[in-house]
Amino acid sequence: MEITPIRRTIGPLPHTTSHGVLLCTCLTPGPGQKLPPPPSAGCCANGNAAWRREALHRDPKVTQPTWAQAFPGGVADAALQHALWRQPSGHLVALQLADGQLLWRSAQPLVPLLLGHGLAFGLALAPPRVVALTLAGVGAGAERWCSDALPWPEWAARFDAPSAAMDVQAGWLDDRAALRWHLRPVYAGGAAPGLARAKAAAAVGSCLLDVVGGTLLQAPAGLASATAEPPLQAPSEDPTVFARQVLGGVMYSLKRQPPAGAQRDTVQTTLIAHDLARGQELWRCTLDEAPRKAPRALRS
Repeated sequence: MEITPIRRTIGPLPHTTSHGVLLCTCLTPGPGQKLPPPPSAGCCANGNAAWRREALHRDPKVTQPTWAQAFPGGVADAALQHALWRQPSGHLVALQLADGQLLWRSAQPLVPLLLGHGLAFGLALAPPRVVALTLAGVGAGAERWCSDALPWPEWAARFDAPSAAMDVQAGWLDDRAALRWHLRPVYAGGAAPGLARAKAAAAVGSCLLDVVGGTLLQAPAGLASATAEPPLQAPSEDPTVFARQVLGGVMYSLKRQPPAGAQRDTVQTTLIAHDLARGQELWRCTLDEAPRKAPRALRS
């Protein structure tokens, strides 16, 4: 497409025309700034704006991310519109929290990380990479991009599923995704390492990601040591409820039990949303159904 430049400028910034459309950049004054009124952008024929896209002005003083909203078994977005949950098989399930509708299931095992910018972010392991998937609409659940491998040590290749030795948190730093990790070596038999040696071998790091293409960026100082507040779990006297959390006046409960009227060799995981103010159940959905694990044999 040919773009014809115009020599004069509007305000402090140049503009161009293409196929009868005026393209220009407008600046909005920030705190303490004085700029001329931003020009109009749009069609040269009628003067109406054809479209406008806002660009985020990053605040250099913001060095700590807004961490992902914890959700039973996964994460949710800040507006509590969607959530990601990890099935026992390792695959991600995307949920619509307004009615409990299941949107999609990921094609590969992923650890839920973050939601935002119309994307769902998951962590693939061995090698560790961040995968972005389309959250909703056309192509929902399809992979948008996959980042390069994260700079984890070689021994981290043992991680094939989330564990207590792998602490990974994600959040937003302006319009970039922020990731921090604290990894501890997995004991693989033989002589057990001492406490000092185990601490020295731990890997702590962080990075930022460009959400457009997944490019790994350098993180600001101090991000690797930043931590999110642990979620507050709501207690339950029901032995079948293994996770429960109150968010936005709604109690979300994860319940695991055999399906009604089915044989006892399968177990079903159900998410239940309960409105606390009205005292009534909003919805429930089945997240997973899998064979019941056999109990471990006693040692002789």
